[in-house]
Amino acid sequence: MSSAPRYWGRLGLLVRVAYLLLALLAWPMVRLFGWGDQAIVLCYHGVKPHQAAQFAWQVRRVAARAIGVQELTADSPHSRATPAVCFTFDDAFANILDNALPVMRKLDVPACIFAVWDNLGDRPRWRIRPDHPDAGEPVMTAAQLRQAVSTGLCALGSHTCTHPPLGEVSAAVVASELQESRQSLAELVGQPVDDLALPHGSFTPTVIDAAFAVGYQRVYTLEPTPHTLRNGRHAIGRFLTSPDAWRIEFTLTCAGAYAWLYSWRRLLRRLRGPQPVAVLSGSALTPTATAGGA
Repeated sequence: MSSAPRYWGRLGLLVRVAYLLLALLAWPMVRLFGWGDQAIVLCYHGVKPHQAAQFAWQVRRVAARAIGVQELTADSPHSRATPAVCFTFDDAFANILDNALPVMRKLDVPACIFAVWDNLGDRPRWRIRPDHPDAGEPVMTAAQLRQAVSTGLCALGSHTCTHPPLGEVSAAVVASELQESRQSLAELVGQPVDDLALPHGSFTPTVIDAAFAVGYQRVYTLEPTPHTLRNGRHAIGRFLTSPDAWRIEFTLTCAGAYAWLYSWRRLLRRLRGPQPVAVLSGSALTPTATAGGA
């Protein structure tokens, strides 16, 4: 797919165990200093029938400190010993209707669904490996998406029109993807769309600026870093997860014990140096010298 982090279940056992040990070492310091007014924003994709029970456990585990996306850019009235938790779902897969949203409604846990406007009612047509676990998953229809949002528990966000890696496309394509998806989704549900999730976690500072320029209030990356609750427009990091995460992995993620991943990945990128990427402009594919974003 892209440079975005992979699902826990695809990381490999040795890597997961190594990450887990480092998170366990970090946890005492996290608990000692606390997190104040911070949130861990979780990024899910699909929740399949065999994952529903494990996902329900995850929701119950953090339901008492779950917040909606609107609260991410509002001043928090008090400090917390543990961070708040925010649920987001990329790609608007239909399987979350039966396997995720019922337990969230039962526990009054809000979520934000990021939809790819030109892919509603179809299977993924964006850049995705054929063996990816979500490659054949149906995406919500416009009617299903409207119904999910009408409950009042789910916010609707944009995942662009066609799900391109925005850090690799021309400025004209970025502008079109951001503006058209925001306008079309807002017309679908009859309310503003203020949230944007960057496909593949791909971005540059110019992409972030362009998103705020067309009216988005919150822009979400896949950089695994806690978010400080405060007023204003912000780029917000998220922790990629899935129902397949071990329970201790999920617990430590929501406690902030995996926050060291952000600095670790930045260090690796600096050591590797600039990597060539491709810039997509229409049907043309041309190389450029530097890569930006995650």
